[in-house]
Amino acid sequence: MNGAGRAGLACLLLLLVARPGWAAAGSGGDAPRRVGLILFSQAFRPAAEGFREGMARLGYREGRELLLDVRDIGRDLEQVPGLIREFTRKGYDLVVTTTTPVARAALAQPRGPPLLFTMVASPLRSGLVSSLRVPGGRASGVSHIAFETLPRRLILFKTAFPSLRRVALFHSSRLPFLKGHIEEYLRPVANELKIELVDYPVNDTREFDACSAAIAPGEIDGIFMLPDPISVTMLEQLVRFSRERRLPLMVADNALLARGGVMGYSPDFHDIGVQVAGMADRVLRGAEVGRLPVQNPWKISLLVSVKEAR
Repeated sequence: MNGAGRAGLACLLLLLVARPGWAAAGSGGDAPRRVGLILFSQAFRPAAEGFREGMARLGYREGRELLLDVRDIGRDLEQVPGLIREFTRKGYDLVVTTTTPVARAALAQPRGPPLLFTMVASPLRSGLVSSLRVPGGRASGVSHIAFETLPRRLILFKTAFPSLRRVALFHSSRLPFLKGHIEEYLRPVANELKIELVDYPVNDTREFDACSAAIAPGEIDGIFMLPDPISVTMLEQLVRFSRERRLPLMVADNALLARGGVMGYSPDFHDIGVQVAGMADRVLRGAEVGRLPVQNPWKISLLVSVKEAR
């Protein structure tokens, strides 16, 4: 190597020492970064795999640059406070959560690592952040924009089933914010499509069974599932009722189609995991999580179950 080449190499090395963030994550030398990932249930496992894949693409080799601790709480939110305390005690660098309830339970703890949330329908309205552009606090993440996509979901439902006139909305009276979202996002487009939204307040599976049994044949043409946790717990009943009455069911999330329903329009859990890995990389390199803007999903997909459509 000539003198100019040696001088250039020395200059580059000095820059890398001065700005270690320029080096690849897999360059070695530093202790592995510790990340705790909390799954609400096994249904969200694809998000963990996407996160693992996204981190690998960024140069974080698991077991070397990254120690990823995935915990499935099996819908038991009472486990979350203990997990956050454990992650804090062990000096974890970051926590990644799935669903609004998990994120809220984690942030309810007075201390904890920076947090990135996923599968949150509305980060602002749920109180997880004070601003989408500058979240503040110790959290940011990827919004699931589940309420913002309500109009598009209804349009796609009507396009697939042009004869829809009366569409059932089964929702909990214990979640008054849902009514506001229906009026803000869904009712205007329903009026344009000449669809009557028929409300059926139900708070649990027993109430659903009683309510659905009282619905006369021909009273509704389809079922539109709302993005709330109670609806998800009633999915089995919704699917059974839709099949018995031969009614199309638009599910709230594509991940639910494996269990029933004719179509869905939502982000993909795996893709969201890959996306939030990019935010995690920035936090692990020193970015302040409260100054990272909340992101929308990179991609939203329409999925149709050919089996159910028949």
